[in-house]
Amino acid sequence: MKKRQKEEIVLLVEDNPASIGMVSAALEKEGILVSVATTGEKALERAERTLPDLILLDILLPGIDGYETCRRLKDSEKTKEIPILFMSGLTESFDKVKGFDLGGVDYITKPIDTSELLARIRTHLSIQRMQDELRAAKELAESANITKSRFLAHMSHELRSPLQGILGFSELIQTYPDLTPQIKKDIRAISNSGNHLLKLINDLLEMAKIDAGRTTLDMEDFNLHATVRFVREMFRATVEKKGLELKTRISPDVPKGVCSDPCKIRQILINLLGNAVKFTKNGQILLEVDPCQEGEGMPKADSPSPDTLSLIFKVTDTGPGIAAEEMEILFEPFQQTKYGRKNRGGTGLGLTICRSFVRLMGGEITVQSEIGKGTSFSFILPFALSKTTQAPVKKRVQPASSPGMALSNNRILIVDDDPSTRLILRKFIEQEPYSVEEAKNGIEALAQYKTFHPDLIWMDLTMPEFDGLQVVKEIRYMENLEKQKRVPAIAISAAGFKEQKEEAISSGYDDFLEKPFRKENVLALTQKYLGIHRRSSEAGGSHETSP
Repeated sequence: MKKRQKEEIVLLVEDNPASIGMVSAALEKEGILVSVATTGEKALERAERTLPDLILLDILLPGIDGYETCRRLKDSEKTKEIPILFMSGLTESFDKVKGFDLGGVDYITKPIDTSELLARIRTHLSIQRMQDELRAAKELAESANITKSRFLAHMSHELRSPLQGILGFSELIQTYPDLTPQIKKDIRAISNSGNHLLKLINDLLEMAKIDAGRTTLDMEDFNLHATVRFVREMFRATVEKKGLELKTRISPDVPKGVCSDPCKIRQILINLLGNAVKFTKNGQILLEVDPCQEGEGMPKADSPSPDTLSLIFKVTDTGPGIAAEEMEILFEPFQQTKYGRKNRGGTGLGLTICRSFVRLMGGEITVQSEIGKGTSFSFILPFALSKTTQAPVKKRVQPASSPGMALSNNRILIVDDDPSTRLILRKFIEQEPYSVEEAKNGIEALAQYKTFHPDLIWMDLTMPEFDGLQVVKEIRYMENLEKQKRVPAIAISAAGFKEQKEEAISSGYDDFLEKPFRKENVLALTQKYLGIHRRSSEAGGSHETSP
């Protein structure tokens, strides 16, 4: 007989001595331990105490019968997973059906054939072992995912926080007067290197999120035409510097208002255009968006909805092209083409992330290329149509102050345990005549809130002892208790995952800004929540959340 990892226990619930003796002898011969209960009440107590691997349960028992015993066993969290085999001289179909309805896994009629009984017991014990292994594997996987999630949040915080200092101070220093041309050039080099490092970190963290199953879709209505314009403008300066031409063409049949995940679509386009711009030395890059025709990669639905459509995006360049033998590895993580390795740029994750996002949204991405003539990446995605022609404008939070009020009247509280972040925020904000105070932890933040009476709070989420979530909950509680005006609060965090953003908003924050942040974003959100309306010539352009 195959050796078991542990001795298996069967609880026999039977009041007939002859049946007890026969069944016990047969089970013990098989190396199975037998525990006996002669009533339903004793069976419930023994099952809770010993947690047997299987229960053989007679129906006709003194006291509560087998049916009621089974019901109570299945109602208990401790015993509900234990398989129950009914044994009875009751042979009517409704008796058997009742047993199965109550949670029994089998029904054996008396008189008992021990060979049949042992065969059924072996089968159910084997099934139970497999189910136990599956449950253990599931618990292990869930534990691993929790560990991965914590690791990702921790690494995001540990990697992005130092970059806030590098990029923030680089941006600040560039505003200092009387800098020599050489110093300006050196500072730009530091800033460019920091931004490159940020992209590498973002790619690595995004890939880790994909591997951990943490990537989800955030569906919303948005303006697709505006998204394409936004991405094009991102590359305008680089394209002009390289002497290239970047064109975009959107078919007139492509609606403006659609519903999908705009952030992921934007990231796909940025990755594809970024590669095209990086590897193209002469000529042009073209981004096209067209309705998808039947047979172009996505099967047409049997009953297409008038509120849905599929669009094909194509990014074409006049770069060096990709060799046929490199096509197979193109979308694999950490793989780069020969030309890409020569240019020593990136992690080799951009296309992997693009394919993961496209597939997550129900599409597919393909590539065509010819050495010396260029490359074309195409991906097709399904969209729902927005209920309006133009994607709706998101509702703004009511500002704490009236529009047009004097800037100097506004008090801003900055809360962060990192002195570099506090200094960068202060420097950014103090370029306008605001009154600024700082707090380096949650306790100080609450004290400043009571004495400084801020009109706006910038607060880090991750602080020792009393974190940003606890602080804002306490502030909202005090506002409600004392019938005070609501003070807008903006969360800042280096762990910019969806869960953190949602938790921040649900805890009482009005907005969320991910580290490392830029001056223009800080000032734009500050003006937004203080209700400051300024001309773009004064404010350096109005802040608009990326389409």
